[in-house]
Amino acid sequence: MRVVVFGGRSERELTRAVAGTSAFDAGGRTVAALLAAALHACHIPVSNDTGPMHLAAAVGTPTVSIRGNECPRRSPGTMLPEAHRKCVSLMLVEDVPGAIRASVRT
Repeated sequence: MRVVVFGGRSERELTRAVAGTSAFDAGGRTVAALLAAALHACHIPVSNDTGPMHLAAAVGTPTVSIRGNECPRRSPGTMLPEAHRKCVSLMLVEDVPGAIRASVRT
């Protein structure tokens, strides 16, 4: 499996750190059309709830989205900060490969 890390220009330092020596760092190197084409070519993008995740879905690529409840400041209604932390703490890195396997195109 080849891994590509995407991100915006302002995220270059972050994408470089995430990619390390195990992945291709494409951070800050794509415009919208190129990103859409790259996401269409991906088997399964793993992302937080961001524009690229929605773009991948729009071009028909199944996605795995890692997200908790929305940020309490942006969510309608009242959400206690502890509830947000609890929701995020329930996500386990170990669960991601299974989610990927369940979502891969056949």
